[in-house]
Amino acid sequence: MLRVIFGLVRLYFGLGILFGLVLLVWAIYQWFVTVPPTISFVDMLGRALLAAVFRMFLWGPELWQFVVMGSQPFLDWLLSGYRME
Repeated sequence: MLRVIFGLVRLYFGLGILFGLVLLVWAIYQWFVTVPPTISFVDMLGRALLAAVFRMFLWGPELWQFVVMGSQPFLDWLLSGYRME
């Protein structure tokens, strides 16, 4: 039973890490294609890392709220956790 619980926790955080990495790479990509960049790379990287860490831990409730209950497309939710302002 404990093995099943540990497996579910690993699955949750494994998917969270994957979703966080996608968000981080998307933020870096957005920074490179923005001409001219609105913020410095270090500021963008700090904000993107923070958003990726939040996505790693909170992807389950966010997915439920925005995709399942809010009828937002999955790809829009996956790439919308970070805004460069």
